[in-house]
Amino acid sequence: MSWTLTIPGVAREVTLEDLERHREDLRQQLREAPGDGRLHLELGLLEKLLGGSAGYGAAFHHLGRALDLLPRQATPERQRALFVLALTHGDVGDPRSALERFAQVVHVDRTTRAARAAWDYAQAYRQHYGI
Repeated sequence: MSWTLTIPGVAREVTLEDLERHREDLRQQLREAPGDGRLHLELGLLEKLLGGSAGYGAAFHHLGRALDLLPRQATPERQRALFVLALTHGDVGDPRSALERFAQVVHVDRTTRAARAAWDYAQAYRQHYGI
C-alpha cells in the first residue's frame, strides 16, 4: 500500500513500510532521549496516522507526554498535539473529550490557523453529536 505524501516543494511516494520504519527510528531516538517533547509529538502524530487500537493508545500516550514536556511557549507544537488528541478522541468515539481538546487549542492562541480550524471542528462535532 502506498500514498503520495505532499510537502511544500516535495512529493514522493511513501509506503506503509516506510512509515513503520520511521516509527521504529523514532522509538529508538526516544529510548536515547526520553525527555524530548518534539520526538513524542512526532511519534504521536505517526501513531495516530497508522491508527488501529494499539496506534490510538500509543498516540494518546505520546501526545500527552509531548504536552507534558514541551515548553509553554512552543505554541505551534502544543496546538498540534492538542488538535491531534482531539481528532483521536473523535476516532475512538469520545466527542466530549474531543470538544475539550479543541477548546484547549483555541485557548493556547486564538489567533492561529490551528485555533480557527479547531473552532470549526468543534462546531461540526457539536452539530453532528448534538452536544
